[in-house]
Amino acid sequence: MTRETYKMRNQAIERGIAINHKDKSVKLVDSGNEKWQASTLTHIAKVVAGILKHPAKTANQYFETASFNVSQNEIIAIVEELTGTKYTVTKASSAELQSLGEEKLAKGDFSAFGPLLEAYNYGDGKNHALKAEDFVDSSVGVATDEDVKTVIKKSLVKAGVI
Repeated sequence: MTRETYKMRNQAIERGIAINHKDKSVKLVDSGNEKWQASTLTHIAKVVAGILKHPAKTANQYFETASFNVSQNEIIAIVEELTGTKYTVTKASSAELQSLGEEKLAKGDFSAFGPLLEAYNYGDGKNHALKAEDFVDSSVGVATDEDVKTVIKKSLVKAGVI
């Protein structure tokens, strides 16, 4: 893997879906409508701090959190709105991504993580979005106040896209 490919993959993971801003293209898995949980590092830091501030309440507990639940289609719609550009969409099958990931893993190729994660998060019917009652945030004093559009805009500005 070249340094540029590695950098592009990290940017795609950062944004939640494989968007190529240079070519104005995006890869969507299945319908692109499956919601999944996404978190910013700022949000995670706030939740960790909240957990540490409430040791009696949080000791030996398992917690889930997310900045928001979002779909690939929602993200690309926001990107197109903010950039004023229509992106070319290609489709991928979660079943094929799962199979590819398993084949790579069987060979000891740990780049299998990418396709397996895409199949897990974005595949139609996976239902991996957090339910409102499962968010730990309010129980440890953290406000759920992040807005997906604001987060995407900051990411696009940081990447020099807008």
